[in-house]
Amino acid sequence: MTRSRAAIEEIIAVARDYAAQYLDPKDDIAKIRNVEAILRDTEVESGAARNKAKTLLAETSQRHALLQTSRPTHPSSADHLERVRALTSEANQLSSGVAHLEGDVGSLKSRLESLGQRMAQLAKDLDNEEEEAVDPAVLKLRIYKDLGFTLSSSQPPSADNTPPKFDRVTVISRSATGTDVNTFDLNDGRSRWNRAQVLWELAGGWTGK
Repeated sequence: MTRSRAAIEEIIAVARDYAAQYLDPKDDIAKIRNVEAILRDTEVESGAARNKAKTLLAETSQRHALLQTSRPTHPSSADHLERVRALTSEANQLSSGVAHLEGDVGSLKSRLESLGQRMAQLAKDLDNEEEEAVDPAVLKLRIYKDLGFTLSSSQPPSADNTPPKFDRVTVISRSATGTDVNTFDLNDGRSRWNRAQVLWELAGGWTGK
């Protein structure tokens, strides 16, 4: 029984250490907020790039129309054509940049969604870990009950809900002939060794031979 309790306490300690080392909800929340900030900034930059590309394309169209309708003046038509080529190249570069930014935005949204899912799973895992990391006293009672021992009190509940002192044990022993239920008084003056011997005899776990 002592080895079982030690093993369970060791498992709980390892789970808590793992949660403290690898599962940090505060750190994940900070990462998610940083990603959200990057996502907002990227969307702003993408919008500005789109507007600039539209402006350059409009300017290119206007200059090209002027070249088609105006007489050659200073600067020369060659200069205008060179300017049009430069503006067109810049507009194409901006369009390519916008496409890359939109791809980055999509990737960041996907990462943000993944982080949100991980955060939800983390919160669920922490809740489960908190439920499993029970109080040592409660854990003892569960182990005792699994072994067939149920602690109880003959005292009525107190007005301030103070847990009563356990003063008796109900022992359930099962065999091929049936199930026996015995109640053992803990205030009978026996020594701890003698009391343990009687309890094991009642539970069928000790033969005395």
